[in-house]
Amino acid sequence: MEFRNLKIYQPDGTFRSGGLSISGDRITGTEVGSDAADMGGLYAIPGLVDLHFHGCMGYDFCDGTAEAISALASYQAQNGVAAICPATMTYPEEKLSEIAQAAAAWSAEPHEAALVGINMEGPFISEKKKGAQNAAYLHAPDAAMFRRVQEKAGGLFKLCDLAPELPGSMETIDELAGEVRISIAHTTADYDTACEAFKHGARQVTHL
Repeated sequence: MEFRNLKIYQPDGTFRSGGLSISGDRITGTEVGSDAADMGGLYAIPGLVDLHFHGCMGYDFCDGTAEAISALASYQAQNGVAAICPATMTYPEEKLSEIAQAAAAWSAEPHEAALVGINMEGPFISEKKKGAQNAAYLHAPDAAMFRRVQEKAGGLFKLCDLAPELPGSMETIDELAGEVRISIAHTTADYDTACEAFKHGARQVTHL
């Protein structure tokens, strides 16, 4: 398939006018014939990656079903998102394990965004900053618990959120920093505590 009259995204953040030829699900070139479909100046951008969302279309990732994941992945793909890393909510380990197993067993169809990871948003967060999370299931930061759930997920957890002021947080960061990306989240931490967390291996902030 060939398309002309597009504004094509460039690595420096600008757009240039041109065409694209596509074979299957891959861009194969920028030279197109005069019979290429005229796109009327539409923008062509790389597929986006959504690192933090919980649900859409009446489904939640924590439903823990193939049906739910497919609904999310299909909707995202229709809106230019090629890869997703949906977030869990604060749940007990048993529930998180069920969600993890469902994700590990799921595979994307051609019309769906790829499931490239899971964002563990809870339960290692502050009660004072829990937001919509369920306080009944909050848990102290716990590397062993994370690893158990990660095993169920087949390694899909790519982000682990925690509040660094909680007891055990720095030790947990020390243990997990080489295994998963640690993000400071739902926290009452002051500046010095946040800096200490980064020294131990945290690499980003959720809801900054």
